[in-house]
Amino acid sequence: MADVFPDSRYRILRLVTLVFFAAFAVVYGFQCVKNGRVAVAAKSDGVVKKDKIGNDFTAFYSAGEQARLGKNIYDWQGTSVAHRPYEYPPLFAIFPMMLLAYFPFNTALALFYAMNVILLAASIWMLRRVLWPPLGSAAMPWWQWPLVGMVITLALSWRYIHSNTNESNANLVMLFLLTLALFCDRTFLANDKETPRSGILSGLAVAMATAVKLTPGLFGVYFLWCRRGWAMVGGALGLVLFLFVVPGMVLGWNQNVKYLDAYTTFALGKTTGAEAVAPDDPDRIWIGRPRQLDPNESASPAGVGVSMKGILTSLLTPSPALRKNGDKPRTVNIATLEPRQVSTIANVLALIVLIVTVVLTFPQRARSSAHATALSWSLVLVAMTLISPLTRIAHLVVLAIPIATLVSMLQQKMLRGIATKLAPGALIVLVACSATNEYLHAIGATTFSMLVLYAALAATLLQSTRLK
Repeated sequence: MADVFPDSRYRILRLVTLVFFAAFAVVYGFQCVKNGRVAVAAKSDGVVKKDKIGNDFTAFYSAGEQARLGKNIYDWQGTSVAHRPYEYPPLFAIFPMMLLAYFPFNTALALFYAMNVILLAASIWMLRRVLWPPLGSAAMPWWQWPLVGMVITLALSWRYIHSNTNESNANLVMLFLLTLALFCDRTFLANDKETPRSGILSGLAVAMATAVKLTPGLFGVYFLWCRRGWAMVGGALGLVLFLFVVPGMVLGWNQNVKYLDAYTTFALGKTTGAEAVAPDDPDRIWIGRPRQLDPNESASPAGVGVSMKGILTSLLTPSPALRKNGDKPRTVNIATLEPRQVSTIANVLALIVLIVTVVLTFPQRARSSAHATALSWSLVLVAMTLISPLTRIAHLVVLAIPIATLVSMLQQKMLRGIATKLAPGALIVLVACSATNEYLHAIGATTFSMLVLYAALAATLLQSTRLK
């Protein structure tokens, strides 16, 4: 149903908002492309200036370039922009990167930024359709307008969006695919019951996200414990399609299997904290930056990002956690445990989070309405970011989904009890901790804010479904 605008104020606000965001996207885009561009070194008065060698997009472009030329997509050092290794499964190297690699690097970067803006806009539009009702009352106060809620969602998510877009990363693709899965799940239901269309489309979207980054695979397990048969069918079909069929048709069937085998080894190494060692076999496909470990260097892995494992590694082992002070590594640890002990602690906590998530989202009533489904979806999503060992600030752009869910419920006065305090409190803590300094970030402020958000979502789901 289309919105019935209460009066001209909404139309004017919508027009002004669209013009503002369009202008902002263009101006901001210049800064993002400038930050990620590749520039040839120039000479000035006999002095050679340093090359501008790009950001995360160089890894994607390298893979696309190699795919276009029929070469090893993980051989980033042999490309025209040898700056960072490609560390994703094969699919993203084909679509969209192989197509973008037909353009010069800086042009491809600008097109990639434009694609991200479109994906973000589409994600916000889909969240609007799922979480906010059509406008139909002229007496509705302005702060309850859906447009206001969408702007607040963007503002609260901005720290993560900027971190992703300024470094030209691919996390807005994740936001789009997971939002698309939620949108299909709710849009094509029949009397709040799963249909083949809703389940299969939702499963396909999750499968595509999993084929780009592994972590959305947790939603496949969510479909299992929620007894979502058609979604599991869609997910299985999607994994076959996006991991094997599409890459195999473009890259070659045998070559794609080799890529997947190499990626499996790489992903297991990252998950367990195993050190990447240069391979002896020159023909072996290797992902990342292999190197021999310096015998004088600590074997303790550094904490990575804002996941539970990353923060526990920083706090419980003498691993580097802050920028170096000269040549001296800086730590924030309060204990000196072995990395294996920390991994065990992190795995136990991850299991607890997963069990709690299953308990909260297992009942049928946890999917009895659009907001109940969005809350369940959000709990799985926050659990995913906490459990994944490599979660960074830029990856948290997917938190736009739980942020939009709580904002829409606050606007519509749908909260009761402790949720009325926890929900706004969690949003405030989330924003405050996303802007912390390096030290507070290293000791886990962002991770703490995600735990608070998880608690607020859990309390809201329990209240909204009356599961006491």
